[in-house]
Amino acid sequence: MRKRWIWIGIFLAAFMLLAIPVVEVHAEEAPKADAELTRGEFAAMLVERSGMQGENVSPAELLKQKGIIKGYPGGELFLDHSITRAEAAAMVVRALGLDDEVLFSLTSKDQKEWANAFVSWLKIYGLIEGEPFGLLTREEGSLLLDRAFKSDSEALEIYEKYREKSKELNDMSATATANIKVIPRPGVEGEEMLPDNMEMNMKLQQKIVMPDKIYQKITAEMNIPGTDKIQYTSEMYYVGDKVYQQLPDPESGEMKWYRYPDGMYPDLGEIFEQSYYTAIPPELEKYVRYRLAGKAAVDDEEYYLLASYGSIDDFGKFVDAVISQMDMDQQMTMLLKYTAGLLDRISIWGIQRIGVKDFSDNGGEMVFVVTLVPEFEGQSIPIKGIQMKIRMDEVKYNQQLTIDLPPEVENAPVLDFNAVPQQ
Repeated sequence: MRKRWIWIGIFLAAFMLLAIPVVEVHAEEAPKADAELTRGEFAAMLVERSGMQGENVSPAELLKQKGIIKGYPGGELFLDHSITRAEAAAMVVRALGLDDEVLFSLTSKDQKEWANAFVSWLKIYGLIEGEPFGLLTREEGSLLLDRAFKSDSEALEIYEKYREKSKELNDMSATATANIKVIPRPGVEGEEMLPDNMEMNMKLQQKIVMPDKIYQKITAEMNIPGTDKIQYTSEMYYVGDKVYQQLPDPESGEMKWYRYPDGMYPDLGEIFEQSYYTAIPPELEKYVRYRLAGKAAVDDEEYYLLASYGSIDDFGKFVDAVISQMDMDQQMTMLLKYTAGLLDRISIWGIQRIGVKDFSDNGGEMVFVVTLVPEFEGQSIPIKGIQMKIRMDEVKYNQQLTIDLPPEVENAPVLDFNAVPQQ
């Protein structure tokens, strides 16, 4: 049962990130002397701008402890050497929670192409320019770190206009596709039981009717090497504070409707209200930054490409802030706090298409990388993390949609978690 609660918590935490706006907005600093930066100087700037904490340790040593600076073969850091754009990009990407292995899988590049992988990834989000092996100047280094750890005013202005546009929403439909990969932790007991390349592909069809209704239909296909593909389809209704979902019957395996216990989920209307109208508390504002990454045209329509990126590594404070903003029952509160101990970090990267004419949301892509702690409650965790890549398309607004609960859904039995098979 414990494992089921853990995974519910992981995906709930990732889902909540979608609604978190930005923290701080600053104008980019005026360029300093156009001199080359050393690796040691950039390390010190990175620690300062990112707000990393360490006691009685140099900035470079702190970054080495965290796996952000890895040095050359032989272990030398060569802090007095000039730093290249690729080296600086690698340090920034790692500082924002993406390790090398995950980045290579996201960019379809291998270790031999590491320089292009890091620089091309940051270019997607408008954070860096130039050739990977060129030397980074002091001006470029300062600008890169400002972009990585602060939000720009133009992006925030677009985001606020998008929020205002969202207040006009009566209903919405969209289609999303998702790829979820499980990342094993090598050398840990239990890791040998996890197949390589374990992943799930999902298609989600969603309807939202304001002020407090959501309907989702999810079709999933799980690929486990050496076994047949596992396929299933499930539906879900979220109405007010009640959630109904199709789940497999514990005995027959047949999909049946169940209702989650009252009070387990917060009121959906309040979530929408907070998302569109209520200011986000400072505790939540420091995790994600926004930047205008450019513009794109699709079918003669022009869109802003609004980039968002950041990471969460202090889950105690994050969960406390989330709980303070949502009316959750004791069971859900305990679940989130319990799950916080399992999570090491969540890294967030996204591109959202916002209409230039009307500032409406027209879909985009989000990447979540959930990293788990090596050990939890005295047990080794054989899973290093979960990688989720989500793409949303076919977004349509105000079609006079309705969501009505069928009788078999409305009369569904309350889910007894003690009877649910352990995952």
